[in-house]
Amino acid sequence: MVSKYGNSVGDVVVIGKQKKKKTNKRLSPSQSPSTIQDILEGRLTLIDIQINILRNGGTPTTTNEDHQYRAKGTFCDIDWSLQQYNPSTVPMFRDLQSQSTNCTYSKITVDLWIIVQKAKQYDIIQQQQQRQQPSRTVSSSPVPTGVVFHETRCGSTLVANVLSTLGRTYSESPPPIAALKACSDGRQCDPSLHIQLIRDVFYLMGRQPNNTNDKNQQRPSSYVFYKIQSVGTFHIDTFVEAMPTVPWMFVYRDTVEILQSHLSGKIKDHSIRTIQQQTPVCARYYKVRRQQQPPTTIQAIRQANYKPFEELSVVEYCAAHLAGLSLAAIHQYEQQQHHQQNKPHMGRFVNYKQLPDSIWTDLVPNHFTIPTEDTSYNNITRMQSVANFYSKGRGNKAQTDFDGDSQQKQSTAPRPVQDAAHIFVDKIYQQMEALSSSSLIDTLEEEEEESEEEEESEQGP
Repeated sequence: MVSKYGNSVGDVVVIGKQKKKKTNKRLSPSQSPSTIQDILEGRLTLIDIQINILRNGGTPTTTNEDHQYRAKGTFCDIDWSLQQYNPSTVPMFRDLQSQSTNCTYSKITVDLWIIVQKAKQYDIIQQQQQRQQPSRTVSSSPVPTGVVFHETRCGSTLVANVLSTLGRTYSESPPPIAALKACSDGRQCDPSLHIQLIRDVFYLMGRQPNNTNDKNQQRPSSYVFYKIQSVGTFHIDTFVEAMPTVPWMFVYRDTVEILQSHLSGKIKDHSIRTIQQQTPVCARYYKVRRQQQPPTTIQAIRQANYKPFEELSVVEYCAAHLAGLSLAAIHQYEQQQHHQQNKPHMGRFVNYKQLPDSIWTDLVPNHFTIPTEDTSYNNITRMQSVANFYSKGRGNKAQTDFDGDSQQKQSTAPRPVQDAAHIFVDKIYQQMEALSSSSLIDTLEEEEEESEEEEESEQGP
């Protein structure tokens, strides 16, 4: 039996809870202290994980004698109706979390391994009782419907916003990237536990309440999408190892336009090797030693045959960083292509220029294989409506129509930006263009074959 204000259920131990602020107001039921049952019934969303690195004889490891990873998971009550109402006003998960007023009061931290086992047991019991009960209390999507990787500043948020019209969409939520990076930075860990951790994180995040009586709850959907932080592309191979059957896409854009988005107004002298003002996102690893750089970034620098890593300017490094992200996606695509011959490819390359129309005309029905009944005229109209708004509609940009800026970025790009894009990314960009075109050709051929089969079946013997 679960006490409404209890701190544990069975062997699930609550590790920590958010302290409530002093207030004279009486808390509403939705602001009451959270319990394990709230997690099991899908009312709370996983918002963060903390992975404990154990030291055994001085050797870092994630294993223990029970062969279980040790990690903590923090959950809270997220108001998903905000995303359903207008995704452009909560474009990132951090926006959604900050605007979910009950999150602060409902935070609860538990042992991640144990809560996963309890959730799986709970879901199994739910399935067994489904015949006696008209509906289950939890809707579960343990495997993502689709995952978006990207270069950054390339239209990926637009993609996430449009996909949210079909189902819950996590846009750069902390748990997936933390799980994917858990064994990076030279840490020694058990690969099998790392894969299990990744699968468990997606399992928990795919659960949601099936109670439609609460008007504040988003309509349950069997579709759950994820947009991963751009640096997560460096770990795309790990994701595919954990989730080999999940379709993924990589969004890219003309490099000059991305660099302008990152650097405009932040760097005065584009030839310098020091960061004068606010650090651009693309330069966050600029001061990291060569040995700790992502392998594909170093590969891009080596292939350019231009300058040693230590002599690159900030602008040049940013271009190499974008090239490294793209190479990571290309390598994974080619590896899957080699191992999955004569099977539908799980990866797709999508150019910013193809957005937004390709989302509802191609990606949703053909790549993410959303059934026709869920891509009706009304749903497509909703997608088109969301795509018209500025994708990051915070503050005074809320509900404003999007006005393309590609031409302006190209015309104002200084020479060092154009040169860096040409030196480090041009050839890689052409590779992605070729992969994008081949995917479209494959899709058209498959549709033509299906159409011919339907005609033959209608004609009969």
